[in-house]
Amino acid sequence: MENYKNLFTQYCQAFNAQDTDRIAELYVFPFELVSEGKRYEFATREVFLDNLYKRLGIYRDMGVNSILFRLVEEETDNKSAMIHWTMLNAENRIIIDFNTRYHFAKGQLRINCVEVYDEPEKLRKLLA
Repeated sequence: MENYKNLFTQYCQAFNAQDTDRIAELYVFPFELVSEGKRYEFATREVFLDNLYKRLGIYRDMGVNSILFRLVEEETDNKSAMIHWTMLNAENRIIIDFNTRYHFAKGQLRINCVEVYDEPEKLRKLLA
């Protein structure tokens, strides 16, 4: 559990610093993202960084200033963790919160698959 907490603490620090390179270091490539029943492959770090930069821009435009996480569940046998993310504005008010499951590469504490749950629907409502 501590390893997962350490990894996502690093993730938060990198996100809050808008350091896309540090975020990318937490992933292996290629990796897969699953959202709303669709699968997306990020074949290279460069493809991921391009997407991540755009995603961070959306969050900035929404007023997101920082994120926090809570480890909801971990499956050490399956090498996965469910994270509850909370995105805050500069006044520390919640803008959006959502759950995401991360799967880890065999023998590594690096992400190789992300399952997005409720974020897309919540983002659509906020951006409407």
